[in-house]
Amino acid sequence: MHTVDARREAGDLAGALALCEKIVRARPGMPLAIVQLSLLRRETGDLAGAVRSAEEALRLAPDDPQMAATLASHLNDAGRFREAALLLEPYARRPEPSFDVLMTRGAALASLGRAAEALATFQKVLELAPANAMALVNIGTVHLGAREYARARPAFEAALALDPDLPRAHNGLGVIEAETGRPDVAIERWAATVRLDPRDFDALFNLGLMLRKQGRAGEARAVLERFAREAPPSLYAADIRRARGWLAGS
Repeated sequence: MHTVDARREAGDLAGALALCEKIVRARPGMPLAIVQLSLLRRETGDLAGAVRSAEEALRLAPDDPQMAATLASHLNDAGRFREAALLLEPYARRPEPSFDVLMTRGAALASLGRAAEALATFQKVLELAPANAMALVNIGTVHLGAREYARARPAFEAALALDPDLPRAHNGLGVIEAETGRPDVAIERWAATVRLDPRDFDALFNLGLMLRKQGRAGEARAVLERFAREAPPSLYAADIRRARGWLAGS
């Protein structure tokens, strides 16, 4: 699996995926390899395949909370929030629940509109680990979804005080800046997001769109060309069409 990780880190997702598939075929009872395969499939845009692989990994290791959290994360990505929340409920009730279980279940609860339960779940993570910056990011995200910018901003800023390289915190602040009339600062935040996480295609698209709105045509073209070239069509088909339309008309 070290070679798989090395290929992924080098940007060779197709090579990493092919090698991981080969390993799983050779050792079909190895849940760690199967869950890694699910993550690679998700990263390459094969969400249905990611769910199937994660389901198989959990079947082989039903007591492993990490396997459950990975499957639930894919279910969240697929919009199957209720399934994700129900799947993780027994794992979240354990005496020492996994942080990944709590974070993923909290995200599902937030997407179901159960904001108070989601915030309580993320707060539980902070009680167990006060320096967990991602819990603060998730708290900020819940408030952001409710357009409670005055509550979202300090959560994102507190997360960045703990770890300045959190792309989701920069992204959240970018949304706040865009929504509150500070487009130049939003551009800076989204540029930081894609620098830290080159595969955050939501932030990349937002960056290109805002550059275009601000009349920075050359920069916008470079960003939107990259988005149209690299974003998985299975997940971003509509936005890719929009980007290509703008590029063709500019």
